[in-house]
Amino acid sequence: MITLKQLAELSGTSIRTVRRVLDNYPHVNSEKRKLILDLAKKYNYVPNMAARSLRLQKKNFVGILFSAFDKNASLHKLNLLNEALINNGFYPLLGKIAENNQLECEKMFANWAGIAEFVVVFIQADHDFTQKEFLSSMHRKYPLKFIFADCDMHDAEYIVAVDRAGSVEQMVHQIAEMGFKHFLYCGKLPSRKQGIEKLMHSRLPMQISMIESNYEFENGELLGDSIASSNADVVFFDTDRMAAGFYSYAQKHRIKIPEDIAVVGLDNEIYGSYLNPPLSTLSHPSEELIQRIMDIILKGKCAVDPLPLKFIVRESLQK
Repeated sequence: MITLKQLAELSGTSIRTVRRVLDNYPHVNSEKRKLILDLAKKYNYVPNMAARSLRLQKKNFVGILFSAFDKNASLHKLNLLNEALINNGFYPLLGKIAENNQLECEKMFANWAGIAEFVVVFIQADHDFTQKEFLSSMHRKYPLKFIFADCDMHDAEYIVAVDRAGSVEQMVHQIAEMGFKHFLYCGKLPSRKQGIEKLMHSRLPMQISMIESNYEFENGELLGDSIASSNADVVFFDTDRMAAGFYSYAQKHRIKIPEDIAVVGLDNEIYGSYLNPPLSTLSHPSEELIQRIMDIILKGKCAVDPLPLKFIVRESLQK
């Protein structure tokens, strides 16, 4: 692997100039800048942050790559991990995937290389395949141990998996046992949809139908007319916020929950228990997920079986 000094020798410039180019400082001759960047790319230059960390006497850093800052359930996982790391003597480094700017993301990984041994990755991989492909390439390129938490990365060494599809399937069975006759699924996220599709031609004593849609609040409200005319007696949404959107529609159109139609969401967002009536939901196994991540960091291994979601039945699903 090429060093900073070798880059300077090959480009005929000083180490200071090379460092300024790699750190994206202005006021460097454009030809020299292009030459240095081309050489760095050609020889796969990676900054020697390990030496710098030794000089600064820093250790025990863990990177956390996060994307869902707009979801309470995701922030809960982040807070739990941050607390667990600090309690075990680690220093968390928080990073965000920059939208449409992979260069900035790669620079972050280069800066973490050598300082951090592990990087914990929380991304919404259910629907962002570009991020997955990029992270897969970073995982192969840099001397970092990536822990992919609750996202499907087949070539990763460390994966802490959550079985959404299987949990959704089990939830549908439980709802059928409660005596519901027509189950309607609204959404399109693969991890939910796969569990529903598996049951669509099963022998359950309950009709199962589907309306494809995005998963935001406004989508739950916009689907109101279609849901109301579906004759379903229970509706399951991809997310709690989508379910909350349908609550808004139901209130405006005098539809009673659960008397006219029962409602279930997914995420166990904090506001769900305060809706009227409180929202039934599938909850993430956040505590168990963080424990498995810490097992990898502390012991180098953890259980491999996927974690199930927890089905929380509240008043929105009373028969």
